[in-house]
Amino acid sequence: MLSLDAVGGAQQTETLPISTTIDATTRPIIETSYSVHGATFTEREFETAQDLLKGTMEILYDSGLGVNYDDYARLGLGEQTIRETAEDFGFQDEQIQAILKDYREQVQQHILSGLRSVDYQNRTECRPHGKYYLLQEKDGVLGTFPEIAVDFDRAAQIYDSFASGSYTDAKNRFNALTSEALSSLSTAQGWSTKQLACFNAQLDTLHEQFTDLQSRFMTEHPHLDVYG
Repeated sequence: MLSLDAVGGAQQTETLPISTTIDATTRPIIETSYSVHGATFTEREFETAQDLLKGTMEILYDSGLGVNYDDYARLGLGEQTIRETAEDFGFQDEQIQAILKDYREQVQQHILSGLRSVDYQNRTECRPHGKYYLLQEKDGVLGTFPEIAVDFDRAAQIYDSFASGSYTDAKNRFNALTSEALSSLSTAQGWSTKQLACFNAQLDTLHEQFTDLQSRFMTEHPHLDVYG
């Protein structure tokens, strides 16, 4: 979430004619502005950006976010939701890029945290299974960790598809990229197809939640033009 610590604090600015006499009746109201990744936000814009990021991240984490291939799809869908909502609200392009930069930093922290969890949760050796997932060796037996995706190029393609493309096109690409990875985990007939169907159902639910978020957000935070 955007925070004062992250952006270097607030800056109060005012512009007055040099001849202005400052007293209790002429002292202007000083607007507070914030610098976020090089973009300037008014206090209302800053608080609105915080609400957008917080609402998006809450939905993602409530969905059981991990670091599997479908989780990269969720994260990409979160980015697109933020971009579209910020544009509808009336943020300037440099402000939108600053908000997205903050979001991507949170995404990166989540991914790194998920990958590090392998070291903390498992005291036995983990090694790659092909190029898609990790395997844990315990008592000479290998077991899969399908929640840990390690083909990062594939994961990045999935993320980018949902972050910048239409939802339908992104899902088609997701299915193509993920089915191959899933098929490497089990020889059970139909298992990967069922798992992929489960992923798709979860993504559809998340997409609906984000659509609802956008609608509620614009009701609670009217477009900037409303305020002139």
